[in-house]
Amino acid sequence: MRLKQYIVFLAVIILGFSMTACDKDFLDLTNPNQMTVESFWRNAEDVESALTGTYALLQHQWWGGYWAPGEMFMTMEVMSDLTQAEIFYPIGEGGHDSYNASSTEYTTYYFWQENYKMIFAANQVIENAPTVEGLTEAEVLAFVAEARFLRAYGHFQLLQLYGNIVVVTEVPPTPDDFYKEQSTPEQAYQQIEEDLQFAKINLPDGYAEAWLGRATKGAAAAYLGKVYLFQEKWAQAETEFRAVAGMGYSLVNDVHSLFTGLNEHSSESIFEINFTATRPADRIESQSLVPNFNDWRGLWPSDHLKTMFIADTTAAGEPSARTFASVIFNHPDSDVWYFEGKTFADYYGGDDSNIYYKKYAFYDPENDPYWYASVGTNFIMMRYADVLLMLAEALVEQGNAGEAAQYVNQVRIRAGAVPINGAMSAADVLHHIREVERPLELCNETSRFFDLVRWYKNDGGVMAALQANDAPNWNQFNDGVDEIWPLPDAEIKANPNVMQNPGY
Repeated sequence: MRLKQYIVFLAVIILGFSMTACDKDFLDLTNPNQMTVESFWRNAEDVESALTGTYALLQHQWWGGYWAPGEMFMTMEVMSDLTQAEIFYPIGEGGHDSYNASSTEYTTYYFWQENYKMIFAANQVIENAPTVEGLTEAEVLAFVAEARFLRAYGHFQLLQLYGNIVVVTEVPPTPDDFYKEQSTPEQAYQQIEEDLQFAKINLPDGYAEAWLGRATKGAAAAYLGKVYLFQEKWAQAETEFRAVAGMGYSLVNDVHSLFTGLNEHSSESIFEINFTATRPADRIESQSLVPNFNDWRGLWPSDHLKTMFIADTTAAGEPSARTFASVIFNHPDSDVWYFEGKTFADYYGGDDSNIYYKKYAFYDPENDPYWYASVGTNFIMMRYADVLLMLAEALVEQGNAGEAAQYVNQVRIRAGAVPINGAMSAADVLHHIREVERPLELCNETSRFFDLVRWYKNDGGVMAALQANDAPNWNQFNDGVDEIWPLPDAEIKANPNVMQNPGY
């Protein structure tokens, strides 16, 4: 299945662009050994292959598959107040940790390009699946729903990163149609909502084991709720999150198991990106989120996050199970696989200021040496704990602090932390969700910076929020500019209808 992903991915992308080639009747020759757009869309297997190729673009397989996926996750994380990057590492040099990434930086272009590749591939499925003979109406709707989910996911990622994006809902029929104007954020959100609403109605509840990782009704509803939440449509977000809560998802007992590759597609997982660490066609299908150990530190928790984890305690005053599952620090019960019987002090010395992430740091002897420990682990993009906290936020924003606290406490009790008081004021519950619960539960999972932007952009500014938590490089953030990235210089030069984001 994985080898087919890459083959079909190349076929889908190349064949789609080939539709713009000149049509000359006198050269109308058919090569039976060469795949064409017309000969590809024959049956359900072809549609599934095209969808598999579209899903493969979630992995951001670049640089031979080793570093690009981890680069994506770390770039999202290092912009927040929770994480800092090693100075030698490309994301630091690229300026994302200091809010100074240029329009020519490779990551700035890379994320733009890769998301539009996925949107392009999804549009091919949306347009061609209904033309395939032998498919039932239900099968067509389900295939199109998967593609529309992925199209919405790609547009939402782009919208968070770049703000003023180009919404693409068709395979460009001519070369000129590649050069569309930017949409307003409101127009982009409308299209994302429509795609996710369609997906929610037409996607299945789940799949057989061989197809785990495909989008489900729960994934569409969860992302639709998140899209509403980002627009402060609290009641609509609440409706979607309540629907997800009624679909049978549950928190797993051992939170660390979610990040070890041993509990993939669990009851808590709503949408995750599959990785296997296999090497089809001399490529490695790897996640490559750099572990944090010895002298190789891709990124590690900020002092602010460490302070919060130390305060995240059980009723007996000990660090919570979530703390030990998420980070390692100088504590006798804090360990990770590479200690091999040693203590933190044995490995790092007695410096109490040191702290490293434990999420995704584990040993997989069947796949790689220890410095690539997490390469075969799926990366969870949406899990039930996140949905519970977003539901709590939507409720407290509507004045229902008591019920919101109940959902927060589901997450805290699983984490081994003391529950919050259900009699807290709405303001206190909201502050707890923003500045305690979400950062503790979801650190190193790519969501924090975008949370800060949506909460504080129009309420005191993001810079003040970063400063309050002593974020690395907080004083280099420029309100009104650095909430989004510049559009890639290559896109500005290629598309005369696209204008650079203000401030860059």
